[in-house]
Amino acid sequence: MEEALPFLEAERQFIEKRKGPKGLQLIPAPHILVTAEVAVYSDSDFVIPAPKVGIIAGREDADYLKATAFYLNSSIARYMHFFHNPTWGISIDRVSPEPISAIPFTRLSTEQVRKLAKAYDELAGREQAYLAEYAPLQGAPLNLHNEVDREVNAVLNIPESLSMLAREFMQVRYQLSKEKLGDTAIKPPTGDQLKEYGEQLRSQIDDFTRRHHRITIQTGLEALIATVEVTSEPHTLQVMISDKPSSVARDILHTVKEQHSQWAYVQRSVQIFDGPYVHIIKAARLLDWTRTQAVQDAADLISEVLERTEPHYESATY
Repeated sequence: MEEALPFLEAERQFIEKRKGPKGLQLIPAPHILVTAEVAVYSDSDFVIPAPKVGIIAGREDADYLKATAFYLNSSIARYMHFFHNPTWGISIDRVSPEPISAIPFTRLSTEQVRKLAKAYDELAGREQAYLAEYAPLQGAPLNLHNEVDREVNAVLNIPESLSMLAREFMQVRYQLSKEKLGDTAIKPPTGDQLKEYGEQLRSQIDDFTRRHHRITIQTGLEALIATVEVTSEPHTLQVMISDKPSSVARDILHTVKEQHSQWAYVQRSVQIFDGPYVHIIKAARLLDWTRTQAVQDAADLISEVLERTEPHYESATY
């Protein structure tokens, strides 16, 4: 913390006014330092310069501040912040008091404050121990975002559908707002991410059809195939991930590339219906294999099946 709190230069210690210099009034801790990327609780006294924002409270409300900081670091809060601050992440990575105060935040019970404050202390302790063991820039940063999200969702009883949307927006789709395709969004999905996609796809289709489907995902260097199989099994089936890469999906996607100009191509996804099987073929990038995309793929698949099975009536003249 000492390295992050430099002393103010002499010329910045006073604000010039017409009646002469007047010293800055130091608002004592505890407080929260809020930036576009993180919210940090501290019980040390320091000046918070613009464009950063601070939130203060009395010593008796220290746990409430910790709980607030913990919530502000969650995907759901950052998701809400994005839609209340039109410049955040687009042109200027700044925050201001108005958008921060507009972030939806429920009235916390004493028990909720206690749980979130305790979780904040535990994760902060883990991060401090990690930094003490691995000097800055000597190891990969400790990623606690998923743990923050799980705790906030559990304590505040956030619906799974909303938490999933917020988490994937901040971790994947938010990168697309910065005038480029983010590195995370275009990286190949991991086995765990593919399993989450398959489980979400299976859940959506099973719930709609009231039957159980087998989902198998075959990996590839450039494209992947998710196969949905209709079964008569009485129980939910595990999602299977095949580690044997195949070039079939890549070749199929290559044939359906649509050229819009001399330089621009549109990469489409492909659905192949083969009896009790449906094969979904898409590029090997995380953006196309998230849980929210699985919801959309399931909706498209159900719509396509219903359209194919919709009865047709011949017109007759009487």
